[in-house]
Amino acid sequence: MADNPFDAVGIVHAHEGTGWDAKGSCFLFRSDVVALTAAHVVPTELKPYAVSLPQLGGKVLSVERIERHPAPISRCCSLTVRTHATKEAFRSPRSGTP
Repeated sequence: MADNPFDAVGIVHAHEGTGWDAKGSCFLFRSDVVALTAAHVVPTELKPYAVSLPQLGGKVLSVERIERHPAPISRCCSLTVRTHATKEAFRSPRSGTP
């Protein structure tokens, strides 16, 4: 878990065509493996997604699972990220997740 609260703030990226586009913000929640974001940031589970943490030197975490929360918090999604950081996530997408 981050010591500085700003270390937990991240950017969600989706693979679009030949590159990665920033889609919205997120934040690590209670651990380094779960990030919360708004549902509109990850409208489909078919695209590869990754989370970058700019405050931590651009640390990149691949998204392994997207969980959409039921009402009344249905506008929120949790992203399960890989626990090891890699800049490789932005180089080339693999089938499913980066």
